[in-house]
Amino acid sequence: IREAQTAVQTLCLPWHTEIFSRIAKLDCALVAILSSYQAAFKCSGDDDVTVPAALEKVFTGLPCMEARQFCLTNLQGWSQTFAQDTQIRAVSNRLQGAISRTGISGETDMSDVCNNWSVAQDIQLLDLARRRLTTLSRSSLGSLTAGDMKIPDNSTSRRHFLRDYPALKDCDKIRLHQRWHLLCHLNNEVQALLQFVHTGWTSEVHTLGARVCALRALIFEDVKQTVWAAALPQPPADQGVVQNGVKVRINRFRAEAAADDGTEDDSIFSQIFRALKDVPPTKLRRRDRAFKVLLLGEGADDYGGPFREALTMVCAELQSENSPLFILTPN
Repeated sequence: IREAQTAVQTLCLPWHTEIFSRIAKLDCALVAILSSYQAAFKCSGDDDVTVPAALEKVFTGLPCMEARQFCLTNLQGWSQTFAQDTQIRAVSNRLQGAISRTGISGETDMSDVCNNWSVAQDIQLLDLARRRLTTLSRSSLGSLTAGDMKIPDNSTSRRHFLRDYPALKDCDKIRLHQRWHLLCHLNNEVQALLQFVHTGWTSEVHTLGARVCALRALIFEDVKQTVWAAALPQPPADQGVVQNGVKVRINRFRAEAAADDGTEDDSIFSQIFRALKDVPPTKLRRRDRAFKVLLLGEGADDYGGPFREALTMVCAELQSENSPLFILTPN
């Protein structure tokens, strides 16, 4: 919640309680999934099964058993946000029933909960979805419905199915449909809320960002591509900075002479400052580059190279003794 509040304030978004409620429910869902994964690894009894490093690390940041039970219960409320989908309630009921049967309290091992879903089952379910995506010629994983995730009925096809997806051998059609609904809704929430999640500090294993990163295998490729495309710079709406941008004239000969004299009046930084100080900032907020550079007396046409060279020279000047803006440190 604190991460979301900071993000909202940074983005100057209106204070909206629903945003924080959805983020909290997403975090509860991730905790429940991770708890089930952890229990599955503990109950596998197979020494050859290696816990992925990302999951093993984030397991240490899971809350106490009481909080995990709350997260499982909270999934029931999450299921009310999409019609005709009772799978979250069913999953939660099975998990809660398993907890009750084992009489778990405190930090006791959740031995029976692993019978619900494991990492291998989710990975193979997503592999199945990708194959169905190709077979049905759909555009995205999110477009697949529960009806598309069919388990073959005839014996030959089912035998091939179990050969390709052995982890799903104990899953009936209802459980498979339920899990797929859950993953679809999880991805809808991740796509809507990822802008409020800080994913760059995974060492803080108790945070929502670390949990999202640990479960990134569950995020659909089209969701990742949508978020990635939104973060990439868009092409300019006009003909580009070459035709329509602000032009800055730079005389490198005068800048070199000023450097030899130990003055800063004609430095590259000063020339750019004088050219841009009265330009409205909105004209410099471009997707390609802020302005076009004209190197006087050099015959260079700026299609990116002179602009980058100008910034390189400005950085060098600001770190030199001729610039009064910064003070050199002893080291």
